[in-house]
Amino acid sequence: MSKSTAASVTQSSSIFDMPMRKGLGVDIVRVTPEIAQHWLDLNTANREITQAKIDQYQADMEAGYWFENGETIRFAYGKLLDGQHRLMALILAGVTIRMIVVHGIDPEAQATMDTGRSRTPRDIISIEREGHDGKWESATLGSAIHTVIAYDAGLAIYSAKKYTNREVRNYYLEHASAMESTIRRVAGYPRRHPLLPHARAVALHYILSRSDADAANTFFDRLLTGENLTKNSPIYQLRSRLDLDRMDNKTRTAYEQFYYVVKAWNCYRKGGSLKSTNSLYPRQGDPFPEIAP
Repeated sequence: MSKSTAASVTQSSSIFDMPMRKGLGVDIVRVTPEIAQHWLDLNTANREITQAKIDQYQADMEAGYWFENGETIRFAYGKLLDGQHRLMALILAGVTIRMIVVHGIDPEAQATMDTGRSRTPRDIISIEREGHDGKWESATLGSAIHTVIAYDAGLAIYSAKKYTNREVRNYYLEHASAMESTIRRVAGYPRRHPLLPHARAVALHYILSRSDADAANTFFDRLLTGENLTKNSPIYQLRSRLDLDRMDNKTRTAYEQFYYVVKAWNCYRKGGSLKSTNSLYPRQGDPFPEIAP
């Protein structure tokens, strides 16, 4: 056996045996699926597996979106403490990824891991909105963007599908100008006792603005302020419906509220009128209305 081959075998063996080191230390390791599988054999006391997290990590790894962010794979002597989801995803993705590995940790330290607050879409948007003030705005945008991404992907506007922080961030960066225009508009309306949850209002305004920005602005100005309305106006009937729900403390689903708004918007765009709020209710068997251009 040549010296180089012997050194390679020794190094590989050393990496496989890294979890068995008793002294506290840190190494940067190119983790292959074989190494990951060997390390997972030491996964004897960890949290329950979250399949959605594994799927997310696997997709990021396969797409080349996996970045070193300082997170570590952590071992006590002969025991995997942290990193099971990343290692499982790596095996499924069939890739080799450089990871920071800490070994020799006190086993009792596992109780203190992952107790901090995870980053939320609000955190991610706040970082990207440099020069803009307002945690409320970032939180509202972070929530609304899930709805917009789902709608753009061909899902129903009332879809409850959630997207990764990376997807939310990328969508915001790609559409920042239009998003900021919408959040400034909605932020200018009364915030106390809102007729619509703020994130739903932002998602709707943003989507409707792409058909006609001026019409969307007028629609929301009148809906959320109550100004310049006549009783036969579809906006008046929509405002009345939402206001009655609010006063009666009725919590409407996203499906119901989006249905109300889209029905009123379509009528408004066609120059129609409504005599009562009953026309806004979803009728059994009726499909969800498509948004009028």
